[in-house]
Amino acid sequence: MAEFITLRKGRNLASTIIQVILNILLGIASVVATLISGSPLIGLILVILSKWRIFAVRPRFFLVNLKSNLVDLTVGLSVVMLAYFIGSTVTPAHYFLAAFYVIWLLLIKPRSGKIWPLVQSLAAILLGISAATIGGMMSADIVAVLFSIIIIYGALRHILIQNEAPENFELIALAGSVLGAEITWLCSIWGIIYTFDQSTGLMLTQSAVIIALLVSLFYSVFESVQKYDGRLRARDIAIPTLFTFAILAVIIFAFSEPYFNI
Repeated sequence: MAEFITLRKGRNLASTIIQVILNILLGIASVVATLISGSPLIGLILVILSKWRIFAVRPRFFLVNLKSNLVDLTVGLSVVMLAYFIGSTVTPAHYFLAAFYVIWLLLIKPRSGKIWPLVQSLAAILLGISAATIGGMMSADIVAVLFSIIIIYGALRHILIQNEAPENFELIALAGSVLGAEITWLCSIWGIIYTFDQSTGLMLTQSAVIIALLVSLFYSVFESVQKYDGRLRARDIAIPTLFTFAILAVIIFAFSEPYFNI
């Protein structure tokens, strides 16, 4: 019996090491393949193949599995698309995206608890809405709007379902995603991208930052309602609300030059 337990522990350790190595390879390969090929296709295929468990179920469970993995899929696919949008010349942004994706797979994605669903959802929104908005600028606004609905729906659903979601959580997530998509569409009119320093290649769209702030505020409201059995206490959300709208005011009035470089 003791030999069996030792053997099992050894197998668990080996499988853990293999999983870590595969995640590191996925994070690096998805960006490198995009860089070398000059196309996002190989990187996107690698990310999708890494989620093979979504498809390894009976057809009736496929949609549920897909919804549950939307946040992770959003991060992976967005990393690839942003690496593609940055260009085929190696920049610090490519290193950052590869490193972030590895950290996401190893440290952020597996986490659970009170605050981690929010962190995971905000990462998906910042990367996903940025990729969708830039993609919309290069093609059509409807692309950004449609992908925004999916991304925000997945993020809100993730927050709700990980924090004792109410019965109508699907409706709440859908309504929030439609509102967020409207913000994406409005922001796409100005096409404001924060580049930080063009030599680094790092890019975030204004729409992504605005939606991330509003989702953070939504989380504060939801947490207060959950804490007091459906009642909202103004003092619990006063500071988060003031902070959110103060930052929004600064963003809109001070950092709204097209293709803004900070």
